[in-house]
Amino acid sequence: RPAELSSPMASRWTRRALGAFVMVAVIAAAWWFLAPTQLGGKTGYVVVRGSSMQPLLEQGDLAITRARQSYDVDDVVLFESDTLGGAHVLHRVVGVENGRFVTRGDNRTTDDPDRLTDQAVLGNLWLTIPTAGTWLSWLGQPLPLAAFLFALVFCVLAGGREASKRRARPNAQPVHPARDD
Repeated sequence: RPAELSSPMASRWTRRALGAFVMVAVIAAAWWFLAPTQLGGKTGYVVVRGSSMQPLLEQGDLAITRARQSYDVDDVVLFESDTLGGAHVLHRVVGVENGRFVTRGDNRTTDDPDRLTDQAVLGNLWLTIPTAGTWLSWLGQPLPLAAFLFALVFCVLAGGREASKRRARPNAQPVHPARDD
């Protein structure tokens, strides 16, 4: 094995390159699964308001949707309601009428007046995080958001300083006790 490949410097470089590759892979996977539609992704985030989808969805839940090529009866879909002035609605597809979806909330007895095409559906319910929407709404207020961002910046800066101090320390040599031979 050549000396330059077995040196500590080459080993450190290999670990850093592997770490960078893993980090890029994790970021790419996170983007693929979590990028919001507003930034070109396929994931929508909706805070549940109202009781029309109880017991599946409760007030304050965070509903995460994913865009798909097609939707079927029994899917819970997110759409923009023309009859509600463009409000986003998360209801179940209960049937198809003249090639368009009929939707209804699980906690309702009447169908929605909107009839949807595949293109009108923004996404299918993918994941629900109970009460997370309430926390996100609270965090969106100016004072909690400022406090959160201050704490985040402080942690990043303080953590970065400590890491650089650790890297700057010279490598200590092991101490061997003197032998009396």
